[in-house]
Amino acid sequence: MMTIQQLNSNVTDLQELLKSGEYVGYRNGSYVAELNFLTSSVTGSGSFTFADFRGFFILTGAASTSSLLIVSIIYVYKKDRSIKNMKDDSKLLEDKC
Repeated sequence: MMTIQQLNSNVTDLQELLKSGEYVGYRNGSYVAELNFLTSSVTGSGSFTFADFRGFFILTGAASTSSLLIVSIIYVYKKDRSIKNMKDDSKLLEDKC
């Protein structure tokens, strides 16, 4: 994940960037679209919508659901195990008496 502290630019000169043909991203309405970049290397974007994050939401939903399933299985296993241990303990007490 990129944070503001991690963002650094390797480009120090606009002419160097224009010559390199590197991909350039910008928001719609920005002046970057007017700087004579190759059309194929300029990528514009509008505002973000729910559809932009759909894959992220599906991934987090699947991760949350699988985590809940794993925790539920562990709980049932431990509960079952404790019931068996209680039965074994009661049998030992009966045998001693």
